Amino acid sequence: MHLNLTKMRKLAIIIGATMVIIAFGLFTANSQPNQQSPSSSTHSISNNGETFTLSSKVVNQNGLTIQATPQPFKYGDPVKISLALDTHSEALSFDLTQLATLQDSNGTTYAPTGWSGSPPSGHHVSGTLDFPALNGQPSSTQLILKNVYGADWTFEWTLTK
Repeated sequence: MHLNLTKMRKLAIIIGATMVIIAFGLFTANSQPNQQSPSSSTHSISNNGETFTLSSKVVNQNGLTIQATPQPFKYGDPVKISLALDTHSEALSFDLTQLATLQDSNGTTYAPTGWSGSPPSGHHVSGTLDFPALNGQPSSTQLILKNVYGADWTFEWTLTK
């Protein structure tokens, strides 16, 4: 019995190339997002452009209640956080664009680009702080309000599963 090594080598190359093509095809098919079933999570996003829908956070300190609710956004979109401040003591007469920052898990800090809502006066203030888009794809973000009503306030959201 005589083996032709040249033919065996060619056969091995063809079988190996075929296996690589099949494996690549299976990997590509499994990495495609499922177009038929939307994400059921309201607190996370994958890197394929889905929208973040994050829950409201409420903190009470020094007779003031602040509710912070991020509006739905995607990586690359500006971040908007709705705020509702309520007290029955002193008037709320401070500029939140001067006291607020947004910080991500990558260590980047963002200053607000604007405020839309009620003016800073009275016992009830509500509106939206606008921030620029997050750099990269951080895993979490924090809204920090410094020296508001005599206290510092932190609201944190996780952006990944």
